[in-house]
Amino acid sequence: MSYGYMDKFLKVDLTSGETSELPISKEWKMHYLGGRGMGIRLLWEYAPKGVDPLAPENPLIFMAGPYTGTGVFSAFYNVTTRSPLTGTAASAHSGGTFGTALKRAGLDGLMVVGQSEKPVYLLIDSGKVKICDASSLWGKDVQQTELMIKEKHGKVSSAVIGPGGENLVKFGCIMNDTFRAIGRGGAGAVMGSKKLKAVVARGKEKIGIADRDRFMALSRKGGKASLDVGKFFGMYGTGAAFGVFNQKGSLPSYHFRKGYYDEWEKISAEALKKNYFVRDQGCFNCPLKCANIHTVKSGPFAVEETEGPEYETMMAFGSLCGNSNLEAIIKASHMVNLMGIDLISAGVTIAFAMDLFEMGLLNEKDTDGLTLTFGNAEAMVEMITRIAYRQGFGDLLAEGSLIAGKKIGPAAEERVMHCLGQELPGYEPRRIPATGFSLSSSNRGACHVRACFYVNEIFNDEFKDRDFAEHMEIMTEKEDLMALVDSLVMCKFGQRNGQFTPYVCTELLEALTGFELDTTDLFHIGERIYNLERLYNVREGIEEITLPKRVFTESIEDTMGTTPPLDANHYEKAKKNYFTARLWDENGHPKPEKLDGLSLMDLVS
Repeated sequence: MSYGYMDKFLKVDLTSGETSELPISKEWKMHYLGGRGMGIRLLWEYAPKGVDPLAPENPLIFMAGPYTGTGVFSAFYNVTTRSPLTGTAASAHSGGTFGTALKRAGLDGLMVVGQSEKPVYLLIDSGKVKICDASSLWGKDVQQTELMIKEKHGKVSSAVIGPGGENLVKFGCIMNDTFRAIGRGGAGAVMGSKKLKAVVARGKEKIGIADRDRFMALSRKGGKASLDVGKFFGMYGTGAAFGVFNQKGSLPSYHFRKGYYDEWEKISAEALKKNYFVRDQGCFNCPLKCANIHTVKSGPFAVEETEGPEYETMMAFGSLCGNSNLEAIIKASHMVNLMGIDLISAGVTIAFAMDLFEMGLLNEKDTDGLTLTFGNAEAMVEMITRIAYRQGFGDLLAEGSLIAGKKIGPAAEERVMHCLGQELPGYEPRRIPATGFSLSSSNRGACHVRACFYVNEIFNDEFKDRDFAEHMEIMTEKEDLMALVDSLVMCKFGQRNGQFTPYVCTELLEALTGFELDTTDLFHIGERIYNLERLYNVREGIEEITLPKRVFTESIEDTMGTTPPLDANHYEKAKKNYFTARLWDENGHPKPEKLDGLSLMDLVS
């Protein structure tokens, strides 16, 4: 076993039932590390060009990273596949316990292909994989599935799908620890298409560390700094920023009609903590414990215990739906987790339907009797179940807002807020345009964590007195850094709140693996990964980089008065400068010197 790795990557073919080892060279480890990086390299290699995301041939790739399970804010794992929602190289990560369990079960990664005739789950134990019957689990929600697996196998950790994945909701999730999600892009639907209900891991394999004393000292130092800086977020979770974004006029409300929400205090993190808090919770071996457990003891939205809601949930099922009922938001958060569907896409898609209903483009006949007006908390929560089970109008919304908009009609399509078919997260592009641009440049469709640029723009105020379009090297460097963090695989919350700087990450990686890589090398790895994701999308005919039409045509009300639409010419200038900063050509194709050993013929073959 080499340091930081278990040296075992497996491929399971559910059609044939065969398991084989994937040859992963040391060069690949040093070039892609693990997680998101190794995921896109394997997708590039093993996904046939033009593959239907729900076809048996589409690989579903589970991947740990060198940091996973070592205690460096890294209980995380990554899943990469071709997205049924966007067609892009979808990659998402999740915390909790499953990443550590996968690695201690003896695997660095697992690639699943094929399709089983009946529901199955995979049991991974000490480097071996067994295909087990899951007929009794099929149809169960996420929590029920995990409980049944633990009743049978004892102390294990599982990555499972709920009804959303089973019913091929285009934004179905893979869930672990009940409330943690491989969320965006629809990996749960890919898993459901393979009739794979769960991946279960257990084991006590040890992770080798090249220089344990140095590694642990660096880890403790960075962890302490993260705790000191992140206490406020540790207390409230990401919802701590809810009031900040509202004050800045960048909190999307009423399906992006406004940039602030008058009743924000009713659904703030402070109100949540005061009235519904039970206890803190965190990922494996994490001292920050930024997840909070809440309960609603009685009433129509009663929930025994649930994790969250976090900022994106408070936005998606709160301000975006014009809903000030905090108990309904807690219930909605709980339901998307049990059903196994992406909370952002679900909330934004429901808000989109409310927008259309308010405009008269939908009525109760279309929505099976539901009055989908802004603020109707009961209808909002009910819609989650209908989407997960593809019931009535929910069947249309389960396709995502872009496909739903196209089917409803041209006027509806104009209202969709998406990039590459993926719904926008909780950041108003007209108010924070640099962050808005980063949503469009994300290789997986609209995404706030591909650059985390709201930190630069809102919290660091980097573009108060300068034009972000003239400084796109800051954007590309941040994207490369986040690609690196996703490949190590590391918690971005701990990384950005503490002292896990690129320099410290370099020292940590050397102490862990013995790899002789400097900080420049690590940024080059992040750049390599970003370029390869872009190359994959280009290979699949997905080249568009743009924001929704509405942001260029509609102004919004916010705390500063009225913010005008984005200037389309300025956005095009930013895109041109972005391509230049990335050393891509005028069409957004990486230049030959950026292909890093991949043949140009790979793009057209």
